[in-house]
Amino acid sequence: MKVAMRKLFLLFVAVSIHAQQTPQPPLEGLSDSEVAHFELLVDGSNHFAFDAYQELNKQMAGNFVFSPYNITSGLGLAAIGSKDQTALQFQHLFHYSLPLLLFQGDLVASLKRGNGAKVFIANGIWIDQKITVLPAFKQSILRNYRFSLINCDFNQPLQTIQKINEIISKETEGKIHQLLLSQDVTSGTKMLLTMGAHLQAKWDVPFNRYENRKLQPFRVTKHRTSQVEMFFVKSPLDYLDENQFEMIDIPFEKTGPTYVLSLFVPKLTSTLDELEKAFTYENWKKWKMNIKKRKIFLSIPSFRIEKRLDLKNLLKSLGLTEAFNQNANFGNLTNEKGIYINKVIHKTSIKLDDKGVNVSIAKQVKIQTSNQEKEDFYELTIDRPFIFVICDQQSDTLLFMGRVILP
Repeated sequence: MKVAMRKLFLLFVAVSIHAQQTPQPPLEGLSDSEVAHFELLVDGSNHFAFDAYQELNKQMAGNFVFSPYNITSGLGLAAIGSKDQTALQFQHLFHYSLPLLLFQGDLVASLKRGNGAKVFIANGIWIDQKITVLPAFKQSILRNYRFSLINCDFNQPLQTIQKINEIISKETEGKIHQLLLSQDVTSGTKMLLTMGAHLQAKWDVPFNRYENRKLQPFRVTKHRTSQVEMFFVKSPLDYLDENQFEMIDIPFEKTGPTYVLSLFVPKLTSTLDELEKAFTYENWKKWKMNIKKRKIFLSIPSFRIEKRLDLKNLLKSLGLTEAFNQNANFGNLTNEKGIYINKVIHKTSIKLDDKGVNVSIAKQVKIQTSNQEKEDFYELTIDRPFIFVICDQQSDTLLFMGRVILP
């Protein structure tokens, strides 16, 4: 008799972004060796971020956004339950050994710190009540992810979806709601992972809109332009001038963890394709070290991106193949055979304007610039396709990454 193959269904959702924050040591209370392990965890997650960007660049056209931290931390819940070759492929994907997953909880805690922090992270694993889960796995996710395993009756999909959505909404104070849709759960679902990240942030510098919400041309391609709404700031900012592109760091309000938005825009003599070829983890670390303060008159477009990604092909292209077929081994999760990943969905949305992330109330200001100010401030206008990254500078964790072809 053939063994019935049970499908492991993973859903990843990183839901919009925002942050209000007070610098505190993110690794407070950890020993030197624990700090070293924590840093290896972050390094691996960031390495994955650039791997994923390059694969998405191959597979997709136009705008996209994703949360590398959200994906790696969510996959970690499944990786803890893996063994043998399946576990080795998770390690290859993460760029670190699986025992480092023990520090995921510390990373989550570091991202939530701050008196005024509005950072919501909701990772969860939901298993069909007919599957016998090993006690050690339950203890591991509780200890390392602060999550208690909740069994579900997937034979009643609509009721299960409602139950999960209610739990997530309650845990995130309503910031993440209706995370699951009707098509995300069926009676054949055996295991479900949900990942939600919500970061609410105001700028640390005084951005304003142009008077009358002035529209400016955005160079989509050499032969196509589009009129977009721009906002601006005059402020000392971290800036880097490279041969092919310019990089600018824009800090969010410092009332907690120090989040920063980095923009990478190709020069008019170069292209986005050339920038993306150089957009690697090693180069990013080098660029961050070489960045310097400069008085900048910066204009950037308002933009909003929402992307629902099926990550199965992406993860397989990065080496996680066995987890998606009958050879998968999740023996640290259950003694039952035939459990594998059927589908991986990751949804992220981001809205950016002059008030920060996901804040739409705007002030209109008339620009009055003296000749002296024009000499003192370097003008940089983000009026062509660019790459963006949102990073927690306390832990160096890359939270969100994407590109804008047309705002």
